[in-house]
Amino acid sequence: MFQSVVNLGIKQDQMAPFRILLFILANVALIFSAHAQADPEITIYDTYEDFETKKGRDFDHYTSAMHVAGKVTLILLHNNEKVKIKCSDIWGFRYKDALFRIDHRYDQPAKLMSYGRICYYENGPAHIAMMRDSTTSASFSLGAYCYVSVDLKDELYQFSGLKKDGKKALEHFVQINPIYRQYFDCVGHTNSVSIHRECIAKFEKDHPLED
Repeated sequence: MFQSVVNLGIKQDQMAPFRILLFILANVALIFSAHAQADPEITIYDTYEDFETKKGRDFDHYTSAMHVAGKVTLILLHNNEKVKIKCSDIWGFRYKDALFRIDHRYDQPAKLMSYGRICYYENGPAHIAMMRDSTTSASFSLGAYCYVSVDLKDELYQFSGLKKDGKKALEHFVQINPIYRQYFDCVGHTNSVSIHRECIAKFEKDHPLED
């Protein structure tokens, strides 16, 4: 079993593109302006339509996650009772102020990091652990470093460091709009979080999402 680490530390020479990314992240916050609540801590969305219409299932707390053959099950607490939610059965969930979607190729969560012409995600298990434990890094043995989709309804494409990942995503995106080639030329097939963040920031600056 491999183990990797996600670290959110940003070097000084990376701050310019990161400031742009922070602006992009504001769009993510806007998504939750009508969804986020002080309580409960986690809301499950069985379908995208449930998320769109705010018909999620609320639970008091997220405690942990388990997996069988890589397929993740969330362990929640509600009314002092343990509840298990299989990721294979849901579209996604809100944990605190963040949105997580499920990569149904592997039934693993991915955290939405930026929302624009490209929806960009990072490893879900690592980010959930960091949010729960209030840390800036976490190890993980499930899922990929990075994911992208055209929008919140589109299929997730992962970047695990294999050339075939970037090729599959590129073919899908450029078929929708050739402008996406700029982003994929920038990232290649790398799974580097810092490179993806820089390339997302540049792409969104050059091709802002129209209102």
